[in-house]
Amino acid sequence: MHNYSLPDIKTRGQEKGNVAIEDTQKGYETAITISVDELFEAKKYTSLEEALRDPLRVFRLSLNTSELEHLPPEIGLLVNLKELSLSWNRLTGLPPEIGKLTRLERLFLHENRITNLPEEIGNLRHLQHLDISRNPLRNLPAEIGDCTQLLHLNLIETTLTSLPAEIGRLEQLKHLDISSSHCAALPAELGQLKNLQQLNANRCRLTELPPEIGGLSALQLLDIGINQLRTLPSEIGLLENLEYVFANNNVMTSLPAEIGRLKNIQKLVFSFNALTALPDEIGQLTSLIKLDISSNHLTALPETIGGMTNLKKIELSNNRVMSFPVAIGQLSNLHTLDANDNQLTTLPPEIGQVKNLRIIRLQNNCLTWLPNEIGGLSSLVSLNLNGNKLASIPPEIGKLPNLNVLYLAYNQLTEVPEEFWELKGVESLELMGGNRFVESVEDMKALRLKVRQFLPKVGFF
Repeated sequence: MHNYSLPDIKTRGQEKGNVAIEDTQKGYETAITISVDELFEAKKYTSLEEALRDPLRVFRLSLNTSELEHLPPEIGLLVNLKELSLSWNRLTGLPPEIGKLTRLERLFLHENRITNLPEEIGNLRHLQHLDISRNPLRNLPAEIGDCTQLLHLNLIETTLTSLPAEIGRLEQLKHLDISSSHCAALPAELGQLKNLQQLNANRCRLTELPPEIGGLSALQLLDIGINQLRTLPSEIGLLENLEYVFANNNVMTSLPAEIGRLKNIQKLVFSFNALTALPDEIGQLTSLIKLDISSNHLTALPETIGGMTNLKKIELSNNRVMSFPVAIGQLSNLHTLDANDNQLTTLPPEIGQVKNLRIIRLQNNCLTWLPNEIGGLSSLVSLNLNGNKLASIPPEIGKLPNLNVLYLAYNQLTEVPEEFWELKGVESLELMGGNRFVESVEDMKALRLKVRQFLPKVGFF
């Protein structure tokens, strides 16, 4: 191994180009101040040996994919280093000398074999980005709380079972990602992160969220999908800046009424849970654009759903819903209604008031009839009614000028009204399978001929 030492520094306050140089520790450490723009224009060294020839002028070092098994202690000589990339190596740890890089702002350790970080990591008081994802990391040292300038902390696919309480000292942290780790709980101190905007904790082992989560006043995105969460704390309602919640694939049976206080929420995903009902307060979410409650145990929607006037998409498939509330007619911005695989027997006439509705998916329900008002859906492009119990369809269906996709297979239809043949824009049609249109080969030929004559855009049907 080479022995490296810093050159003697004999000048103070020397100017060289646009870079100011001044001693910070006699003869050994020299601070070089550069702007952000200059940093990204600075040479990125890809060899430690080359970097150590002039260590004071090295600001960026990338040793990615270098098959490193250990980082030599000489790394500590690069005292002006701002960015260090060590990803895709075989490192099992970092030397204590890493703590000498006190001006380091970005440290990338993705996909190594690191099990622990040294306590000297806490000396990196200017660190803003730390990526230690895809490592068998067992714990974070308490000293991580000394990295008070940290903005982004990436702990994806580690073996962490918990976070230290000192995480609460990272007051500038904006993005914390512990996805696909072994964390079974979040510390109460997490609620002290007043600037946290994104918390990603999907594919962990969480069974509950601490009530202190209500302290995350700047939080905009919460991803807690694919855990074992049984419910959400009522304090969730304190997150007034929250815009996106992903809580799919948990074991929740209910939602707190306080969810109705999320005035800025735009997207809620609770698919693949065990919800049996939605709280009435959900109707207070006037900013909500997408609601995904598919694959639950719901039997009905609350009448208050009509209050979600900005809602554009409802995903409700794979539930047990038997009817829609009349208030569905108030969802003037709704463009997609997906309720495949439920137990619907009727649609309310008020469905015809949803003038922006473009896509309706009602496959595999128990519908026996359709309201005439369905003909008022002038924006409708796709209508899937496969697998129901329809014996007839209303003549008004012929008034859908923009209909492009129409699926009516596997019902109990014996005929279609003459108005059906006015659907000149239909290109994709499912009609034959499972219905009773034909009793002979001649009947089939006649039907095919009529489709070809009146619906010329239709291919296979």
